[in-house]
Amino acid sequence: MSQVESDIGNDDWIVFLGWEPHWMNVDFDIHYHEDPENLWGEASSVSSVVTSDFADDQPNVIAFLENRIIPIEVQDQWVYRYSRQDRPLETVAAEWIRNHPDQVNEWLEGVTTADGQESARAAYQATL
Repeated sequence: MSQVESDIGNDDWIVFLGWEPHWMNVDFDIHYHEDPENLWGEASSVSSVVTSDFADDQPNVIAFLENRIIPIEVQDQWVYRYSRQDRPLETVAAEWIRNHPDQVNEWLEGVTTADGQESARAAYQATL
């Protein structure tokens, strides 16, 4: 990344292998080229995996995990703040949750509090 930063700072072109999520996508104006011959393989994804027992025993957690789809741009920002700005993970998460209530509300659709007595959305709204 230091070579990329140097070349960009000198207005030189550079080609390199990049990926997401990564802080480089926040720091640099990057263009990803197509891979029509699939030389680098298929696009990757991050998934939550649980045992079938867990899924049966914890439907509330499963509902949350199924709702929680995180756009790559958001992941880039999280990685940037944690890795590049050297901010504590808990701080990055707490600030993002506080600043994105609409997204958090989508994640909490159909989810209840741990005791099952209240909508998780309502509990979250009470903290705002």
